[in-house]
Amino acid sequence: MERSPIKTASESDITSAAEETLDFDDDTFRAKAEGYKNEGNYKDSLSDAKVATDILPRYVNAIVRGASACFQLSQFEEAITWCDKGLAIDKNNKMLLELRSRSTKEQNKLQDTAVMARSPIKTASESDVTSAAEETLDFDDDSLRVIAEVYKNEGNDHYKKKDFINAIYFYTEGIKVNCKDEELKAKLYSNRATAHFYLGNYKDSLSDAKVATDLQPCYVNAIVRGASGCFQLNQFEEAITWCDKGLAVSFTIDFWFLCRL
Repeated sequence: MERSPIKTASESDITSAAEETLDFDDDTFRAKAEGYKNEGNYKDSLSDAKVATDILPRYVNAIVRGASACFQLSQFEEAITWCDKGLAIDKNNKMLLELRSRSTKEQNKLQDTAVMARSPIKTASESDVTSAAEETLDFDDDSLRVIAEVYKNEGNDHYKKKDFINAIYFYTEGIKVNCKDEELKAKLYSNRATAHFYLGNYKDSLSDAKVATDLQPCYVNAIVRGASGCFQLNQFEEAITWCDKGLAVSFTIDFWFLCRL
């Protein structure tokens, strides 16, 4: 008999996709455009944001989406205008502050490029050229953490819609931010492992679970995902090892059920 993905009767990390427990944070500001990664959807996102703010001019969520869509479309001046509009309503909105900073920086780069194109060619000195590594220093870790949280929440939104491919995309983008918060990085890897699992990508799921538990050895959700990934790959001894590891942390029905299979 062909084996189906593991399920239990409880709401846990190995239940159905609709019931899957992920790491959601309702307090995190969401500033990435609500759409996929191609330009056409960013245009649609911006169009919808404009309609929403025409109806409710002080709707901050729509303003954030408008600003982030403009940023993705390289419309930096318009992105700054959206940010200023939102900050007039919520001056402490972290994502609007971050988007404004990034949009201003990109706009300045465009202006500098235009000036250089009109100026006589000269040899660049160390002070004229900033390496990519130095650019990243402009973002403190709090900002990087907020950006990673935004990507995580966007991934969670797509996951809840069972849109696992785009969930994986946003979790990956969050991982690439490379913030120093190891707990957050573990959540991103664990959530991506879960999305991979429901696409049948058991090897990728197991790989992400291993990284998550390297970052957070007692992270139960990731341990469950590692155990279930091994089970689907017929790696039963390793599955038992994952279960024992998890049971040492938390004796739950999930691990008990896995170990009995």
